[in-house]
Amino acid sequence: MSLHKWCFSHSTNDFPDLHFDQSSEESIKKTLGILWNSSSDTFRFKVSPSTNHIFTKRDVLSQIAHIFDPLGLLGPVISKAKFFMQQLWLLKLEWYQKLPVPVAAEWASFGQSLKVLEKLRIPRCVFYQKI
Repeated sequence: MSLHKWCFSHSTNDFPDLHFDQSSEESIKKTLGILWNSSSDTFRFKVSPSTNHIFTKRDVLSQIAHIFDPLGLLGPVISKAKFFMQQLWLLKLEWYQKLPVPVAAEWASFGQSLKVLEKLRIPRCVFYQKI
């Protein structure tokens, strides 16, 4: 069995006789369901907020489920979204019932703010100094 693809975060100086093509686009790999930039050794997130203007409880749950974060790095964001979902349950809305206008506007605003997550860069390895 031969190795076809592999990726690492160290420079290739340790391997002088090997040639690697390390363009910035090729250094971004999908790892654990999130994006990993091997050249900067950082995690990134891809978020696609809905462009829908009419929201239902089902749409809200679907968007929350699309925020994939297996490492728990986006916990505060997901918690806020789940809190919003709890508020929908308290309103006793049906799954396919349109959200009331102020509630839909609040969700649309939250959805647009999710685009900021794509600018977020989280170092894969964080070192700390002992005190």
